[in-house]
Amino acid sequence: MSTRLYIAVVSTTVLAIALMLLGLAAYIVLAFSLNRQLDQGLAAEGQQLRDYFLTSQDSPLVGNTLPVSATPFEAVAPSGSVFRLVGVDGRVFAQSVGNLTAPLEESVYGASGAWPQSLTYETVEHAGTRFRVSSLPLQLPAQAQGILQIARPLAPVEQTLAHLRIVLIAGAGVSLLVAVGVGLLLAHIAAKPIEDVASATARIRAFGEDDERLVSRGHLQEPHWLVQSLNNLLDRTAHAEATASEASTFRAQCTGYVQRQLGRLIVQQRNLNDYLRTELHPGDPARPETPAPPGGSAQSFLQTDPRGWLAAYDDVVAWLEAQTDALERWVHHLPLYMGAQEGLDIEREEISLAPMLFGICEERHEQYGDAVQIERQLVCTPRLRGDRQSLQDALAALVDNACESTPSGGTVTVALHCAETDATISVADNGPGIAPEELPHVFTRFYRAADASDGHGLGLPFAHDVMVQHGGALTVESAPGEGSTFTARLPLEQNGAQ
Repeated sequence: MSTRLYIAVVSTTVLAIALMLLGLAAYIVLAFSLNRQLDQGLAAEGQQLRDYFLTSQDSPLVGNTLPVSATPFEAVAPSGSVFRLVGVDGRVFAQSVGNLTAPLEESVYGASGAWPQSLTYETVEHAGTRFRVSSLPLQLPAQAQGILQIARPLAPVEQTLAHLRIVLIAGAGVSLLVAVGVGLLLAHIAAKPIEDVASATARIRAFGEDDERLVSRGHLQEPHWLVQSLNNLLDRTAHAEATASEASTFRAQCTGYVQRQLGRLIVQQRNLNDYLRTELHPGDPARPETPAPPGGSAQSFLQTDPRGWLAAYDDVVAWLEAQTDALERWVHHLPLYMGAQEGLDIEREEISLAPMLFGICEERHEQYGDAVQIERQLVCTPRLRGDRQSLQDALAALVDNACESTPSGGTVTVALHCAETDATISVADNGPGIAPEELPHVFTRFYRAADASDGHGLGLPFAHDVMVQHGGALTVESAPGEGSTFTARLPLEQNGAQ
């Protein structure tokens, strides 16, 4: 729900309820006032009749002893009311002229045991007409008790209230329209500045108009404060982006410089490897004998075969070439390690994961010997298309991390499992594990745990980026004292798992 609609609905509802409650309260007050006026009129009329019957010289009761006559005295009541004067024996001494005396006969005060002790009121109904009846106790001549009852029809009051209800219903409709109008006006006044801010913010976000700033319109303080805060945030964001861009450019330049310098060293190392293999090989029978240069040389040194170096010459050269290949791969991936490059330049080719993992495990077994036991669980031979060098380096980084985290005599388990659409590679160790607060940062460049003794925080982020670039994922599960398990998932080709 939009802010404008919310404010309109809430304000309209509150205002409509307030106006209706106000109208209802006015109706209740007016109804109470009309009924009170009616009761006061009945009381005044009763007092007037009481004075007439007890003190006036024209009263049939003054100077007489009861009973006076068998026929009730009849008189015209003021204000169009009806009345009757009743004794304790139920005899009617006086009554109003006309045919409206019947409701008085229906009064509950007909027996002497039920005479009221003070002025009382009640509402009775007779022949479909409602009456308001007041009952006033009297002390009649000859020590007789009586009661004076006066009644007025409620039709005028009820008719007035009925008209008032019609007016209230019409007023409720008008109040609803007024509430809707006022609610829409309040919604416009309150929501328009917020909508302007939201629209400008969305435009900046969608079109990248970083130089645009928000403008506060209207007289409300809160939107003005919000605009100032957002503009300050935009300024700080722009400054941070500019700083980050400069840092990224500087990092890319430094990485490129280091990469070029290391590339020259690699070229020189390869030339040296070629020279050692072809030109300086001491056991090549086709190579002509050349006299040793004055002062000695590496060739004459090797011909003396110190400590059996001549027998291992080919192995030494092969090892140098392997180390050079590894260094070249590392230099190739240096921008990704340093975060100076987003993504890999992937050269996809068909790769079989099982032989690759087998070779990595064999190399680490030769490297660590009996200090770390490496168990292989390669239960399938999946094939996929990807960058061979980056995948091999990423998987090697996972195995290296596990071996370095495993204490002497521990075990690293490398497992490969296949599903219909992906292959799962898990590397588990029984080392000290990773603290829960450090788990979210294991794939962050240059992050190192507080108790880490070596490493630079680059291998795991590199492995994570490689898996993501191949459409997969890398996750970790670990607990202190229970070791760690890194799980890589890579998508397979159609029908690629065997």
